[in-house]
Amino acid sequence: MARIFFTLYAGIIAAVLLFWNSVIYLYGERDMIESQRILQGYTALSGMIYELEGREAWLNALKTAADINLMIIEPVDPAQYLNTQELAQLKQQGGFFRPQEGFPWNEYFLYEQAPNEVVWVRYDSDKEYWRQSEEVFQIVKYGFFCIIAIALALWIWTFHRKLSRLEQTAEQLSRGELSGRAPTGFFKEVGGLNKAFNHMAERLEQLVSSHKRLTNAVAHELRTPIFRLRCQLELLLPDMSQQELDEFIRSMDEDLVELDTLVDELLSYARMESGRENFSPAQTPLDAWLNQQQDLARGCQHSVSFDPGVQACCSGQGDVGKGVNAEFDPNLIRRALSNLIRNADVYAETEIVVGYEVRGKSVLIYVDDDGPGIPEQDRERILQPFERLDVSRTRSSGGYGLGLSICREIASLHQGRILISDSILGGARIALELPLVASGAKL
Repeated sequence: MARIFFTLYAGIIAAVLLFWNSVIYLYGERDMIESQRILQGYTALSGMIYELEGREAWLNALKTAADINLMIIEPVDPAQYLNTQELAQLKQQGGFFRPQEGFPWNEYFLYEQAPNEVVWVRYDSDKEYWRQSEEVFQIVKYGFFCIIAIALALWIWTFHRKLSRLEQTAEQLSRGELSGRAPTGFFKEVGGLNKAFNHMAERLEQLVSSHKRLTNAVAHELRTPIFRLRCQLELLLPDMSQQELDEFIRSMDEDLVELDTLVDELLSYARMESGRENFSPAQTPLDAWLNQQQDLARGCQHSVSFDPGVQACCSGQGDVGKGVNAEFDPNLIRRALSNLIRNADVYAETEIVVGYEVRGKSVLIYVDDDGPGIPEQDRERILQPFERLDVSRTRSSGGYGLGLSICREIASLHQGRILISDSILGGARIALELPLVASGAKL
């Protein structure tokens, strides 16, 4: 990682140097053009003085201009200072510019038509002003680079520390220490990377914990029917009557059905949790859809009523409950609703009510029962796989503790959630919270 940051640092410094040199070059070109125009103005003016006052006045004008601008301006024989190519350029363009030794500025050879002479213009190296200007330029130049270099070094060092901490957390996770988290805070985060990394770590810890819990629970759940099958096999005797044999076979068949059901539930939960379940959401009118689900009440021991319109009015929504469209996969929500109804049927005393209720931009498809209810401290726990209540809703009631977990995963696929509260019937209300269609609640 250090090599990456060193390369980044060197690349940024090189880019800054290139930018600086480009700016200086472009500025120098512009400054040279401006200087040429100013000098051409001087020569035009001095040419007029030569024509009006003569050579002496012309030389005095050049000296005055030189003193004012801290320069040396004097007529010379260009052949002594310029080569053949430079002389040709001077005659062709009326001027020639070249760097002055020891200074970052140019010196100029200008041809004046009026006196028909070449004037040599250069900065006076004996003047303290130009030396100070050169020192200031160098201070600004190297000071700029030092400030940029220090600022970049501090930034890259800070960035390196942040990524090093993130790297340490990643190594901690790779060693199996799933509780490791990247540091958070303005001076510790790399944009949103730390929060995203922690979210990933939390999800990873949850998945590993869930898989461990699932593995332990599966072993526990499978042990009972397998133990019963083994006992029944050992109890089979050659002289057993046909009636006794049929009873054993029937009991073993029930155990096999139990095992088959458990495996199906486990596979369904695994598909839900991994997101491999087919998911095809569509805009669905809730009233019509719920009326089509009344067949889910078949086989229930208690009365099940589907009355969404009345329940929506009673919830304070008025006519909002009429003609509501929701966005969900009808097959998956039907399965979740079936689980909720079967769950309510186990614990209800006499009555179960299925309905929906609009809350803001969401709709709650709920199942109420008049059973013993669910204590508030247990409502989150029972959504975990293989979790059951210890008092009213015990294992003797049946099931494997996967129904509500599957409902939770179905709700999560729809960007929703499971809500557990008290029912107006006196028992428990378990609801699927789903998003409404964005275009509105009316059909």
